[in-house]
Amino acid sequence: MIELELDRAAMTQYGLTTPLVQQSLAGANQSGSAGSIQRGDQDLQLRIDGSFSSIDDIANTIIRTPPQGAQITVADIAKVNDTLQKNGTTLVNNETAVVLSVLKQSDGNTVEVSDNVLASIEQLNKDLPEDISLDVVVDTSEFIKQSINSVIQNMIFGGIFALLILLLFLRSVRATLVIGVSIPIAIVSTFVLLYFTGGETLNVLTMGGLALGIGMMVDSSIVILENIVYYRQQGYKLKEASIKGGASELAPAVIASTTTTLVVFLPIVFVDGIASELFTPLALTVSFSLIASLAVAVTLIPMLSSKLLTKAMEDHGRRYWFDRFLNKVIAGYQRVLEKALKLRKTTIAITLAAVIGSLALIPFIGTSFIPEGGDQGQVNISVETPTGTNEDKRLAITEKVNEQLSNTRMLLT
Repeated sequence: MIELELDRAAMTQYGLTTPLVQQSLAGANQSGSAGSIQRGDQDLQLRIDGSFSSIDDIANTIIRTPPQGAQITVADIAKVNDTLQKNGTTLVNNETAVVLSVLKQSDGNTVEVSDNVLASIEQLNKDLPEDISLDVVVDTSEFIKQSINSVIQNMIFGGIFALLILLLFLRSVRATLVIGVSIPIAIVSTFVLLYFTGGETLNVLTMGGLALGIGMMVDSSIVILENIVYYRQQGYKLKEASIKGGASELAPAVIASTTTTLVVFLPIVFVDGIASELFTPLALTVSFSLIASLAVAVTLIPMLSSKLLTKAMEDHGRRYWFDRFLNKVIAGYQRVLEKALKLRKTTIAITLAAVIGSLALIPFIGTSFIPEGGDQGQVNISVETPTGTNEDKRLAITEKVNEQLSNTRMLLT
């Protein structure tokens, strides 16, 4: 901020007024057009820059030129000072501070930029005086990291639970291991395919798509494995059962089943606008995970089955508690199915009523562009003061708010 300290005595001596000084400065600090010149096929506009570029330009501005005597300039009646305008006060932990905001470019990576800034701050703090330090107040990358870590944890737990469910149904550690090995291989293959897309990164959307795809990754593998076990129980040798019951017989059906799912997700890739930014990473990840799991099911599963299964899952008359529970569920399902087939009209009517009732509930659900943002670990408090309140009063009110907050115990989870 440029500040002028007017000398009232000098202004009276020269017969000058404040409006005259303002008019002289405004007239000298102007830029204007000077016409144009033609260069080839182009008309170039000429502009004369007459704005002030330094405080010397302001000090040398002529206020008046008397008929006799030297010109009167701003320097004769005022002191020109280059100062800073104090628009407010920033407090961090009740201490005065200067806040700097570091913004990434539009194509920059938030986490990468944050890591580089933190490394630079650590280095700069070593060279600063003891009474000055650089501290991070808000780091938006922390929320991104927490979100990704949360998705990864859910993926891990989801994979573990999927394996436990498989173990419960397959009743064989080796058979579960065959399916379990296919999951990380399919995940790594998905990462490779994402790498070659050129624009996708590991973010909440891609990791969420991968978590969604974990459950579907094992579908094709289970179908192939169950068919291999069936042929094994029919007396085929393990290698023959793996070949006949694996890719050669069920590959067309498994490919058709996976393709129907891909048909749902792949068109999303061709959506334009903001919807493309939101859904394309999810659709690509799910599609790539399904393609990878299909390749694993028709190639790796038969090979692992021929090496690891041996006599696994062969029925020797043993019965487990889960078998008894499952048999009860199947028996109950059969009874319900028999009644549904006998009362076909009633079953169709109930189904239609359920569909129509579901559609009628749509207006009560509500619509929005995107869901509200989750907890980012921040609490924002706004304090408004009456119009015209000076800075000292605002600072005193802020200190009272800070004191009240410091005396309040908050449980952070």
